Amino acid sequence: EPLDHYTDYPTPDRIELYRVRKEGFDETWAVLDRRWVQKVAYPTWAVPLLNAYGVALEQRWPSVYPAPEKVQLSFFERPGNTSPNGCPDLIGKDPTIDMDTLKAQAEYQQEEMPCTAFDMKYTKINPLVLKLGGMGVVVGLVSLGVSPDSWVEYKVAAGMLFGCSTMAMIMPFTVPFITTQRRNVERQLPLALERAPKYQARLGKRVRFFPNSEGSP
Repeated sequence: EPLDHYTDYPTPDRIELYRVRKEGFDETWAVLDRRWVQKVAYPTWAVPLLNAYGVALEQRWPSVYPAPEKVQLSFFERPGNTSPNGCPDLIGKDPTIDMDTLKAQAEYQQEEMPCTAFDMKYTKINPLVLKLGGMGVVVGLVSLGVSPDSWVEYKVAAGMLFGCSTMAMIMPFTVPFITTQRRNVERQLPLALERAPKYQARLGKRVRFFPNSEGSP
């Protein structure tokens, strides 16, 4: 085999090994450079090899890392620049999770943005508001049309009714008068492309950071 197959293997100080036990799964994960996560497919023999290489198996997942549940769900996502799944600079087809992308997604979703009431998740506009607004529009228009020109005050009141009713109907759909976190707004990307760590910078070296299923390092 080519010598660079071995010389490219990362040093032990770059690798972390964790036994992750959560409700629904019990797995061993390897972390490279405190960023990239892969599942260790055959821990019964891979862990002793990594132990001999100088990588200790830890039993507690660090609190500074994204929650294990989020990492686990990321393994089922489609790889891409804005997805946590996938690293184009790692050799092999094993799913690889980018924790920097997970952190960037969390920060992006926590940012505040203006939106309309119609755009918010978990928010339902009371149909009564639209019904009353529609009635006000009709009454206002009819009153403006049938009232004599001499009824100035009546026409002013009818015009105000028409304007307020129209505003009540269109405001929830068109006016971004609410400020909330992006996670609460419909039709938002998990992460903007220009904010994606994988899009901003690429790893300059291709590596595999734990033994593959054939047993070679």
